[in-house]
Amino acid sequence: MYKTPNSYQAYTDFDLIALLKSDDISAFDTLYSRYFSKLYNHAYEKLHDRYLAQEVVQELFVSFWQNRYKVEVHTSLASYFFVAIRYLIINQFKKQLAYEQKIDKITLTQSHISDETNEWLDVTDLQAEYQAALQKLPEKCREVFVMSRNGATNKEIGEALDISVKTVEQHITKALRILRILLNSHLNTLVGTVFLAISKLF
Repeated sequence: MYKTPNSYQAYTDFDLIALLKSDDISAFDTLYSRYFSKLYNHAYEKLHDRYLAQEVVQELFVSFWQNRYKVEVHTSLASYFFVAIRYLIINQFKKQLAYEQKIDKITLTQSHISDETNEWLDVTDLQAEYQAALQKLPEKCREVFVMSRNGATNKEIGEALDISVKTVEQHITKALRILRILLNSHLNTLVGTVFLAISKLF
């Protein structure tokens, strides 16, 4: 019997999972519609960034589709999804922390690299790339990010600029995302070089 898209709404999550394992795309679409908003709202509450929240939810559903033949849900699909999204959010925090540390290393490079190291690492070019990317940030976003890199806490930045701590966090996240895009083509090479240089000091 042909099932119309509306008829899928009457199916339980377990019914839809069974259909999903038969490559039923409508079953997937129904689950996507059923859970996307809940997962997105949860991710946004934790990440405070709409782009990143959407990214982790999309990643979850892509993985769910790719692993549809192996999916085993023993309690409820809602629990399954929320456990999965928590792991993705944690991974996102780890990525962001690692990236912040990379950016911090770049900003500190000029004052820590020895003369011997400068023979093979052009610090001026390194700083120029970073500064050029920094200038492409929106003015308020750049101001918040620079204050953060200079050691100010989110609370201190918020009080100084008369904005909420959540807004400060959003500006910092946005700055990191933009810098990641602008520096992506050469950041890994630069950071690897910087780490090698700094390691020689210890």
